[in-house]
Amino acid sequence: MSSTSWNMYRPPGHKSVDKPGEKIEMVTTFVKNNALRFLQIVYSQRSSGDLKYIHNDEEATDIRITDNHAYQLDSNDKRPAIIGVRGSISWNNIGISGLQNLDLKTGQEKRTDLMNGSLTLNCLSSVGVEAERIASDVFNLFKVFKNTLRKFGFFTVRSMTIGPEQLIEASGEADLFLVSVMVQCQVQDRWMLEPKSAAELREIVLENLTEDMTVSGK
Repeated sequence: MSSTSWNMYRPPGHKSVDKPGEKIEMVTTFVKNNALRFLQIVYSQRSSGDLKYIHNDEEATDIRITDNHAYQLDSNDKRPAIIGVRGSISWNNIGISGLQNLDLKTGQEKRTDLMNGSLTLNCLSSVGVEAERIASDVFNLFKVFKNTLRKFGFFTVRSMTIGPEQLIEASGEADLFLVSVMVQCQVQDRWMLEPKSAAELREIVLENLTEDMTVSGK
């Protein structure tokens, strides 16, 4: 398949919280990474010894803020942590066609739509009261800064829920407390369609499907 065929769909991408000049093209990556980076920035402003986050320094940071794949529950490191786990993402299909702009000269279409997303932020600590405090902070941060987050692609923070405090086992011992914050949000997705490349890809797909049907019919 010609490489130009893939130009039919070109996502402009979403802004990165700490690097607005950079774009995060996948909605799945955007929801989790930008939420975690937002919390990293806020916690980096705290005083040392008071849950201060230090970027790229695992030894010096007071709190770990990362995703579930980078965190080992059974390690000996019992520092407080905020662990992000992305939930499901669904497509809304709003409006008649989602068409935002049409270039009559080139036929290029710019479209937009809303995606429903969910994220769970697991707040961990060896002290139950501290896990509750972190969860409360996270809950309030997303509530207070919802308009700021909108500028970076979080169209709206629809709802949030703080779960009950739980005692979990780590390294064979019940020595960590967990309080989860569930965030429901909407993310604005935008993309462009190039008509020439789309037509080329359509021809390739139809040609291959026709061949497959011909072979299966023999």
